[in-house]
Amino acid sequence: MELDKFRAVFNLTKHFVSLWNGGSSYSGKPDFYSYLITDKNKYKPGETVRFKSYALSRYKRALRQELSLWLRTGGQHPFKKIRSVNPYHPRGFAGKFQLVDSLELKLGQRYSMQFRDARERVVATTEFVYEDYELSGNKLQLNLESHTHYFPNKSRLNICATEVNGLPLRETVVDVTVRRQEVLKSYSELLELPDTLMAMQVELDALGKATVDIPSNLFGASNCVYNVEVVLYTLDNQRLEQRSEATFYHSCYEIRNTIQGDTLCLSLFDLEEERLMEALLDYGGKKKKKIHLPFPAGCSYDSKPVYTSGCEVYREYFKEKTVIFSERLPIGTYRFNIPLLPRYTGKYTLNPAKVELMFFPVINANNSKKGI
Repeated sequence: MELDKFRAVFNLTKHFVSLWNGGSSYSGKPDFYSYLITDKNKYKPGETVRFKSYALSRYKRALRQELSLWLRTGGQHPFKKIRSVNPYHPRGFAGKFQLVDSLELKLGQRYSMQFRDARERVVATTEFVYEDYELSGNKLQLNLESHTHYFPNKSRLNICATEVNGLPLRETVVDVTVRRQEVLKSYSELLELPDTLMAMQVELDALGKATVDIPSNLFGASNCVYNVEVVLYTLDNQRLEQRSEATFYHSCYEIRNTIQGDTLCLSLFDLEEERLMEALLDYGGKKKKKIHLPFPAGCSYDSKPVYTSGCEVYREYFKEKTVIFSERLPIGTYRFNIPLLPRYTGKYTLNPAKVELMFFPVINANNSKKGI
């Protein structure tokens, strides 16, 4: 909560005031309408407690007289008077005091504070916890969605800042700088990349968060490493700084392998997208032959069985074709079974002319139903 530039962190509890119609003879009328808050909800030895109060009389008139601040202590008397407080304006009271050893407070205990008037009636009350805790301090966090950045995609930077009590550092400006590091490879005859690729200021929202997009055109036609730096200055001029690093790829081919049972599966990725290409796999002094079987349009797989007998080593099922691998394939005739499920009614002959490319007739939706 923030009131008159006074920020406080505390747990709110409801206090229901009895219904009052304004008559002076009503016995259920409260003596005061008030609240008392502190700048934190827990303190450690030697810290200063800052407080603020707003108080009206039972007739809802502003209190103008001096009030006294009392604290429940661990000494011989239940409450001890801390100090007197004069209003800084009608109905408004504020001040501070230090938690010294003479108060005889015990760690791990909850203590109550009271404002009392000259007749020692309780005007307002609140509580705080006394413990030797460690403050985590202001925090600045940044997170790159990925440390590998592929062309032409953009990378996203998420920023979050919090203060000592875990509240967001809202409406604060941060400096974001993207700097070039090592250039791994250039795909241009003349590559010009400045040291500072991007510099901007971003304002944190009410939740203390911000998002920054890093476009791929900052890096030109290159593969390079870049650094992201975020700097924030708090109201007390404390500098918070965080950095992260990523690698940008304008072009990147990668062969990945996985083991499925006793089968080695290889895949080629171009900028993180899987590509289908011709390949020749050699190992153990033997060459494996790779056979491509076209996948007929208008059909889908009924099942994807795995065969490891005869001349077949293993197979891969793709959307447009099935690839069967064989270590040896002497001259002869071979039959390979691929379970297909037609997506239409009718019949057709596969590759009647035995040409390398297979064609499949297409029926437009606006034509009448025809058999094939």
